[in-house]
Amino acid sequence: MIKALLSEEGYINNISTKNKLLAEFLAINILTGMCCGIVSIVLPLYVISIGATTGEVGIIKGISGIGALIMVLPSGMLVDHFGAKKLYLFGSMLTAITTFMLAITNLAQVIIIAMALQGFSNSLRFTSLNAAFFSNLKEIGVEKSGWYRGAMSIGLTFLGPLIGGYLVYKFSYSNVFCITAILTIIPIIPMIPYILSEIKTVNKKEIKFNFLSELKEFIGLFSDNTLKQTVIIEGVSTACFSSFLTFIIVYIVEVLKIGAQFASFFMIAEGVAYVLIVFLCGGFLLKYSRKQLYVTSFIGIIAGLVLTATFKIVMMLFLGVIFLGAGIGLLNLITYSNLGSLKAKKGKVSSALSACTSIGSTVGPMLGGILGDLFGYSGIFLGYIPILLILMLYLIASKNKKENIIKEY
Repeated sequence: MIKALLSEEGYINNISTKNKLLAEFLAINILTGMCCGIVSIVLPLYVISIGATTGEVGIIKGISGIGALIMVLPSGMLVDHFGAKKLYLFGSMLTAITTFMLAITNLAQVIIIAMALQGFSNSLRFTSLNAAFFSNLKEIGVEKSGWYRGAMSIGLTFLGPLIGGYLVYKFSYSNVFCITAILTIIPIIPMIPYILSEIKTVNKKEIKFNFLSELKEFIGLFSDNTLKQTVIIEGVSTACFSSFLTFIIVYIVEVLKIGAQFASFFMIAEGVAYVLIVFLCGGFLLKYSRKQLYVTSFIGIIAGLVLTATFKIVMMLFLGVIFLGAGIGLLNLITYSNLGSLKAKKGKVSSALSACTSIGSTVGPMLGGILGDLFGYSGIFLGYIPILLILMLYLIASKNKKENIIKEY
């Protein structure tokens, strides 16, 4: 499972090795996402069980996101300087330690500290994985660019909550956190001998880290129009999708009067549509231009928002969430193929992506709440359509010399 992170330069000689590398990326991503998914569903249940206040629950839920956002820029610089495998190992060890902290404490204050630190460590882990994948995308194949995000989604949104619910049913909260910490360590165990051998031979001059130089290089990335377009569009789509995730269950229960026990089926339908697109439609990147794919994805997202907000019929809502999932999936395919084609250092490219998506996931629900107060639940979903239309019209009018994605590889 370690070749995916050990092969940071992307030198692969034959098809079987490519397939093995891709399989290792998928395994690491599914396991990493699964562990995060377990914590995301078990932690709120645990803090409620120990009598945490509503305010403390909110802080505990949000503090890791703040920690991740703070670490977005430094983590990309560190990955470029020290390498993806070292930072993934360090981030995984810190995540395991903070998860063990959850197992041995029942103090809300300690849990808040643990989750803040876990926000830092998760930023390092995800940035390292992104950077390693971008570095190898040319060899793996641009048509498989969405598989990385799809694998993470399988672990985070399907396997993690499913396994987390089962573990809570079978074991105590303390034991569940211990099991999750052990699962977090598994991918890094084979890496340790390689990293120890590198540490013994490292040149002391290579350890020097110049923050200002790294920052200047990061800012210089945004002179590339493809990078700017990609991260802005991904940030807006993340804001839209985060707002959807935050309010769709309440909308289903309060407006459509569907039982809460059935609301999860709509989320599953969205997730299935997303995963199918990222795993099965990578060939579109070889056949169609970036502009055509962007327009198609925006049309899918807009159609999904209209169907979700306008028709108070169950089947139309199902169709709406499927369109939305498919549109977001296609957009993610374009995002990862675009960023993989850039010649810049992949740690900083990953940081740029993570920064925009983190801002989107933070601002999106806040904007959705404002729109909901002003125009009702339908306004939450319809309010993003003008923004998406402006982006789509801008893309249609823009002239990009690199129209066909595959030519960039």
